Amino acid sequence: AVILQHLDEMLESFTRNFAKGGPSLDPQLLKWHVVLAASLQSLALLDLLPWLLSQVPPEEWRSVRTWKDNRLHTASAPNELWLCLKAFVNVAALIQSCDVVTMMEAKVPEIIMLHQIWKGFGSDPRASAALGGRSGEEGKQLSWCAMSPQGSRLVDA
Repeated sequence: AVILQHLDEMLESFTRNFAKGGPSLDPQLLKWHVVLAASLQSLALLDLLPWLLSQVPPEEWRSVRTWKDNRLHTASAPNELWLCLKAFVNVAALIQSCDVVTMMEAKVPEIIMLHQIWKGFGSDPRASAALGGRSGEEGKQLSWCAMSPQGSRLVDA
């Protein structure tokens, strides 16, 4: 849980150091991307549940109390079981601590709108309005689009 306790601090440090040799990044926007990536990773990790249950029977999981439990380090999968379980727990903790449901409720409509902008370059009236009334080829002039917890920023070429 060290990552969870210091996530904002680590992202601030990363963006500060990254800016020394690259572009300036918004730490809150980067956090949003980290949370989205973790959310997507959680879907892939769910596919591992049948395998995890095949390695340690369901009735035994309640008695697993530590990462050092021998059942998590089997001969057939000496590190894989432990690593998958650790990733699953870390992603679940990140999703819970960042209140991903609330973030998604706030941002998904914006993501869909921005997707429509990129897909149709202004063919949707809402997308056209977001592009300042531009549509078609003129809408393709949109060179950069970023989402942040503070809202979208659309920057012309």
